[in-house]
Amino acid sequence: MNRPKILRILLFVILLSKSQIEAQQVILSPEIDLRSDFAYYLIPLAKDVVLIRDKAVKVIFQKLDSNLNWSTERELQLEGKKWNILDAYQHNNNIGIIYTCRIDKIIQCYYTVFDNAGNKKYHRNLIDTLAIQSNENISFQSSENKNFVSVGFRDFQSNPYVFVYERFQDSIYYVKNVKEIFNFNNGFAEEAIVTNQGELYLKAIERNPIKSKIKYIHKIIGANSQGEKIMYKVIESEFEFFSSKLSYRTSTNQICFVGLCQEAGETEMIGYAIQNLSKNEPIRFTEFDEKKIKEWTGRKNNNIYSNNNLQLRNVKFQEDGSAVIFIESVKQYLRRPYFGGANDGTPAFAGSRWIDYYFDDVLVSCIREDGVKNWETILRKKQFSQDDEGINSSFFIMNNRSFLRILFNDEIKNESTVSEYILLADGKVNRKSILNTSFKKINLRIRDAIQIDAQSVLIPSENNGRLSLLRMIL
Repeated sequence: MNRPKILRILLFVILLSKSQIEAQQVILSPEIDLRSDFAYYLIPLAKDVVLIRDKAVKVIFQKLDSNLNWSTERELQLEGKKWNILDAYQHNNNIGIIYTCRIDKIIQCYYTVFDNAGNKKYHRNLIDTLAIQSNENISFQSSENKNFVSVGFRDFQSNPYVFVYERFQDSIYYVKNVKEIFNFNNGFAEEAIVTNQGELYLKAIERNPIKSKIKYIHKIIGANSQGEKIMYKVIESEFEFFSSKLSYRTSTNQICFVGLCQEAGETEMIGYAIQNLSKNEPIRFTEFDEKKIKEWTGRKNNNIYSNNNLQLRNVKFQEDGSAVIFIESVKQYLRRPYFGGANDGTPAFAGSRWIDYYFDDVLVSCIREDGVKNWETILRKKQFSQDDEGINSSFFIMNNRSFLRILFNDEIKNESTVSEYILLADGKVNRKSILNTSFKKINLRIRDAIQIDAQSVLIPSENNGRLSLLRMIL
């Protein structure tokens, strides 16, 4: 039966932990053709959703109203030409876009605000005293509350600069040469994070020049909203961190370092490292449980879960300060198609390759501030896709005060389901299927979802170059 494009599905499921019936409402918008688009950005407003479409030669504004009607396309009037959009935001009930552009053969950075009908309200040149060398190698970060943005770039003399801008105050806090604040020996940082107070932290890894057990040194340097250095931390360890990240604890405005450890020269994961940098605490190590390895892999060792396929995806903090660490098993294989043998007389295919993507189980560990492990649990899933960069794979975490929802596609194909894990504060989990996608032309980019509130999420779906938006109320 061929129904209209508006699809309403009401699913009733039983939560095992509550013995009550809950309803999921899933609303799917009409499709939009994206085949000529370079990129797109979704911005939820009070009752509408704004879609910003970057077509390289022009930027298009469209709005999806509460009745699931798309507005007509409208071209947004950005400053200059040859735009490079860095991000788009909700700005009160308006839309804000930060981007670089060419003006008189010079690359500048602008923030332009439009009303919810696409009319320009005002714009601001963010670095009118400097010119950006090129649109390449621009680093960009937003704070968790989206108030502050940080942009790193190089001028025409290749000097590295950084500035911090507060959108709602329309205030440029500083524009400084990076070397004045962040003195890394190797000249660049591998990670940056901006806090909700406008503080900027950079992390870099440097090889230890001295012969010792310590081969790598992590340096974390932070600056406040005025560009003054407020942190300089050096992490030295005989272990190597094959995956690490800076994490921001919003409730206390603290920066923590979290890493996955291995013995020097080895490939097996042996445990976790965590350090509260803001409290000047020592780094704490927690061993990986061998029983959990066997439960996870079916083996007595973790050779198949080495640094080659384990990725530290996310860190969430509980009210007591414990860090909930999400580690995903991700593998990627390059292979030749069966019809493309090197000597089969088909030179057109001899150089082609298939790329297989595997996004499998997620290990979740809860580590206290003192390094003691509260619990570990395994979220089982198996996702496989080919030549798509795994855009429909992985998972999305919905925040809730009492539990977390982990949403994911069960399988990456048209006839599949969307499932969730309910993860409680004590590590207990419930799994359930929440949406059947069979015959509905739904291919959800789960990891690109946007949480609207504690119960609803907006997920883009792409099918043969066409975009629809799915709003799920749980």
